[in-house]
Amino acid sequence: MKSYITLIILIVFLIIFGTLGYMYLEGLSFIDAVFTTIYTLTTTGYENPATKTSTKILSMILIILGIFTFFYAIPIIISPIVERKIKASLGLRKVSLRDHVVISRFNVLSETIIETLKKYGVDYVVIENREDRIRDMVRKGISFIFGDPKESMSLENANIREAKSLILTSKDDAENIYVTIAAKEINPNIFIYSTVRDPENKKLYEKLGVKRVIDPWEISIKAITESATKPYAIDFLEKITLMEGIYLEQFKVPEFLIGKKLLESNIREKTDGASVVAIFRNGSLILNPCAEEVLEKDDIILLMGNEYQIKKAKKYLGAEK
Repeated sequence: MKSYITLIILIVFLIIFGTLGYMYLEGLSFIDAVFTTIYTLTTTGYENPATKTSTKILSMILIILGIFTFFYAIPIIISPIVERKIKASLGLRKVSLRDHVVISRFNVLSETIIETLKKYGVDYVVIENREDRIRDMVRKGISFIFGDPKESMSLENANIREAKSLILTSKDDAENIYVTIAAKEINPNIFIYSTVRDPENKKLYEKLGVKRVIDPWEISIKAITESATKPYAIDFLEKITLMEGIYLEQFKVPEFLIGKKLLESNIREKTDGASVVAIFRNGSLILNPCAEEVLEKDDIILLMGNEYQIKKAKKYLGAEK
């Protein structure tokens, strides 16, 4: 922006300087002086009215400064256009992924999310148009679409229609809300997860259909409080979740298990030991469900196991949801 302002000031100064010079030296009218200055600066080739040596010197100065200004303006005007084209070519123009995760904006939070998605082999794509973030993603080999996540075209290029979920990581609630509306218009059934800056906006997010609204500040406070009051319990949970080779996966209950008790589902036997640690049902969570718990339609079961057990679970229960 500063370069544009400098360029404009330089051009205006040269026009004023040349106009006043021709008016004083040659006695030209204001319009004729402006016209003479502009075609001299641009080296257009009209006949110069210079009759005095001083006027010829003025014209030569304007021609030299005009050429200088031209070359000064090239990188200011052309470079952003070329740079934008290069950035767009570095990113994906359009993805053909299915059941993938679309991430709006690249930052520390989304980078952590991407690392987790890679760990579990989940396809993803980031939508971003900020220069510094794009350079960072190119350097780190992160898949992205060059574009504004608020624009429907960018969401379409990220194939939001066939995406599994959309994660909004911007610190700007207004942007997250705008992207939510745009995404829901394209894919009303997409699962959207979003961070929230102002807790008062939580209800608005939920009304717009955001599946889960996360307040990082609230989570941090709870984590600190829990660590201070229940240090051993928190330590145990951290060891479980961070333990190498242990995975948590979620599956939608297949039709052949609907109406059966957990004991009758044979999940543990069919997966060589994976454990059902929770069931998500109608927005509520059933932790450590008993063997007599009856599986219902649209239930989501959470399994814990090693890599081999999770692979067996995927074969038995179907694709991960």
